[in-house]
Amino acid sequence: MLTPAAIGVLALAYGVGLLFVPEEEAASREALSILREEGLREEELEQARRLLAVYGQSYWLVPLVALAVLGWQAAGA
Repeated sequence: MLTPAAIGVLALAYGVGLLFVPEEEAASREALSILREEGLREEELEQARRLLAVYGQSYWLVPLVALAVLGWQAAGA
């Protein structure tokens, strides 16, 4: 069973994790803009776009795991 402090930490991780998602998306857009200015070919830009998209999706992991643990705890598991 989670203590109230642990639940608070998980809730904080959820909230803070969600704050980083838009920040990462903005950083990825900026990175692609810089790469375009540096003269990368369209194929290279597409590869970078895919890599940044996968990397950006990893930022959803912290809030989703925190939410899953909180839900698991609420269900009494």
